[in-house]
Amino acid sequence: MTTGQIQAPSAFDLWWEKQRKTVTTLFAVVIVGVLGYYGWQLVHRARVDSIWSEFAQQAGLRAGYAEPGEWAQFASNNPNMWASYVLSTPERLVADLPEHVAAVSDQQFDAAIAQAKGTDREPLLLWLAANSAAANRSYERAKTLLRRLQAEHPKHFLSQESDHPPQHLRDLNEPEPGAKPPDKPHEPKYADPVRGSLVGLALARIEREEKFVAEHATMYTPPQPDGQQVAVVKTDLGEFRIGFFASAAPKHVDTFIQAAKEGYFDNMAVDLIQRQGEQSLRSMPTVEEMHFGLVSTKTEEDRSKWADERNKLDDKDLRQIDFEDSKISHFPMMVAAAAGKEGKSLPTRIYINVNDASATYDGRRVVFGKVIAGEDVVRRIVLDQVFASEDERRSGRGTPRDTIRIQSVTIE
Repeated sequence: MTTGQIQAPSAFDLWWEKQRKTVTTLFAVVIVGVLGYYGWQLVHRARVDSIWSEFAQQAGLRAGYAEPGEWAQFASNNPNMWASYVLSTPERLVADLPEHVAAVSDQQFDAAIAQAKGTDREPLLLWLAANSAAANRSYERAKTLLRRLQAEHPKHFLSQESDHPPQHLRDLNEPEPGAKPPDKPHEPKYADPVRGSLVGLALARIEREEKFVAEHATMYTPPQPDGQQVAVVKTDLGEFRIGFFASAAPKHVDTFIQAAKEGYFDNMAVDLIQRQGEQSLRSMPTVEEMHFGLVSTKTEEDRSKWADERNKLDDKDLRQIDFEDSKISHFPMMVAAAAGKEGKSLPTRIYINVNDASATYDGRRVVFGKVIAGEDVVRRIVLDQVFASEDERRSGRGTPRDTIRIQSVTIE
């Protein structure tokens, strides 16, 4: 006969036997709660994504991931360079917001704002339209839109005041420009933040900028030609007219006019156009421009010889003159002479810039004229023509595939 001891159940076993149903129910409730929470988060995120997508569509904007970019292509073609490691990311985040905002007209913004009335998109569109107007120096429109945003959406994060709204804080200990660099990095001391809202700070910034522009009008307003004569340039795509800054660059004006009267430019081809390309750095805006003035383009079909002539700056046939500092900036549609060698300038090699080129070429080329009519023809030549090769298309610089000729330049 076998005898033994019966082991008493543990305290945990007794607790589990009594509480099993309760614990199981609570566990199920927690699981359902967690699933419900993340399900709600998913729905909320989808709603937010939908709002932003519709906002982008309404404003004519886009952002996303592109195919391997120009840097990746450059790296793959240059495997021995460090760029093959640093720059060969498989995908590149593309943010085209500034470019697309610049392309949206005031009328398109107003239509989008009206359509978004009463939705989450309205205050964002008001903010975007106001900043676009400020960038175009339409200050009254910008202030009107911001004040509307402030009045109609006072609880929006753009309108609500804070002790620390996003803003640039000046470093009070930063050395003065031109001062001797310190032996060791200085300890920054930042100015106190200004209390306010993003809308309020934007209004204050616009007021300061508007005042500065008014006090320095010559920096923002292109001068008007003062010459008595006008050049009529007939091209395969239409006609444009050039006025001259006779007082500021008399030698350049006289040389150009004399060459035109001799038929120097007749039947020349536009040998170079430049605009934003895939390989252009967005942080450094590309000068959009055209060039003509090469004798070889009149008859020579080999375009490599066009480039050869453009690079020769010391031919005896060139009408080189001394550099004249006209002190005229490269506002859009300015006519400038190509730079020669050793302080010389070439008034028969002509560049016409479509966008502002002041940061790139002021002081390096002599501006001696301005397109005063037919600006659309110049834009079509620079911005709409197909490049002669794929490499040129990617770089944004090269010759037009279809030859565009300067049929004649006459002086009136």
